[in-house]
Amino acid sequence: MFPGATALGTAWTAASDLVPGTAYQVAVRPLFADRDGAWSPVANFTVAVPTASGPMGLINAARPDFTWTGVAGATRYVIIIDDLTTGQRVATVRTTDTNWMPGFNLTNGHNYQWQIAARNAAGLGMWSPPMEFQVRV
Repeated sequence: MFPGATALGTAWTAASDLVPGTAYQVAVRPLFADRDGAWSPVANFTVAVPTASGPMGLINAARPDFTWTGVAGATRYVIIIDDLTTGQRVATVRTTDTNWMPGFNLTNGHNYQWQIAARNAAGLGMWSPPMEFQVRV
């Protein structure tokens, strides 16, 4: 993604955002005046993905508060909510916050699944593992 990138000193910052949930590899080597040094072993890392907190399980609210952990560098989050009882997507939401509450009631007795993904200038990251809940009001 950044082949040939160089830095003066022992730190370097990517010129553009990395995509949340994407795995990357990095290797470094010193550049001497008379020769190039040996490459370091490759290090693997993954940019963080938001973690869904709730709702999950049986809930007693028709308008639950969806919450998740933020991801450094995310400029917004995308939430999808599916009604598993009907097989329909009931919401796709874009927000800059780390919580969201629907402006409509979810259906009593229905089972739902939701996921969250972070977005930045590099694109939409990986989706969080799905979280399921059932509305019982």
